[in-house]
Amino acid sequence: MRIRDLDYYRHLPERQAEQLPDDMRTWLYSRAEKGGQSEIAIARTCKWRQRTSPSNLRLLQFLLFLFLSFVGPLLYSATATVVVMFLSIKFRLFAVPLLGIIFALVGEDRIKRVITSMRLWCERRSAERQLERQLTTAYNGLDIYFYESQLRLLRKVEHQDPSVIDGILALIMVVVEASAAYCLVLQAQGMMLAFFAAIVPAIIIFLTSAVASEYIDMPQEFKKILREYQAYIHIPEYAADPSLRFSTEIQSATNAPVIVDN
Repeated sequence: MRIRDLDYYRHLPERQAEQLPDDMRTWLYSRAEKGGQSEIAIARTCKWRQRTSPSNLRLLQFLLFLFLSFVGPLLYSATATVVVMFLSIKFRLFAVPLLGIIFALVGEDRIKRVITSMRLWCERRSAERQLERQLTTAYNGLDIYFYESQLRLLRKVEHQDPSVIDGILALIMVVVEASAAYCLVLQAQGMMLAFFAAIVPAIIIFLTSAVASEYIDMPQEFKKILREYQAYIHIPEYAADPSLRFSTEIQSATNAPVIVDN
């Protein structure tokens, strides 16, 4: 059966759909599940195929490491200073920059994870809302099952939720550094400079994490998601149809063979 024939049965009035033979209804429901999953897999693949990992990913990661190694002693100098206060001045000269770099790398990684997980969650929720709206306008049970299969697959593949633990750790690190910087500068320079000393490191680390999320984490996550969707892409035997010319684009984008539905 072609998809256009399946569409015909999906758009039948409910009363006519209920009059179909039981064996035919069973077969149609199995085809609707397969067709619905294939449709959502193709749609998500086409949406994200241009946002997979860039070829210069390692270079970006190395540049990010260099940047954090350079600004780390400045971003987290206050926290590091408080931590090593019990050491002698000789050891502080080495401990403060080292701890600053470590705190910067850990803080950036936690904030980046939170940003990435939030963005993926928002992407999934946007798609879920669209499918839920389509469910409210479904023609019959077969049509409902078609969209429900898409919703199930979407939630199965894109199951990422915002990380609460990473969010708490990131917030603690930012608050501790801001508080330490504010208290240390307040004693010597006054409230205005203390405020800037507290807020500037937080702004820099958040901007760095957002850039890293966009150009490093998100492409990697998209690549993982598309790899999972590949198993659900089925192109019918009439793929020469002009309406399905994008099947070759899907194959080239995912670097995987497209399953032919006979």
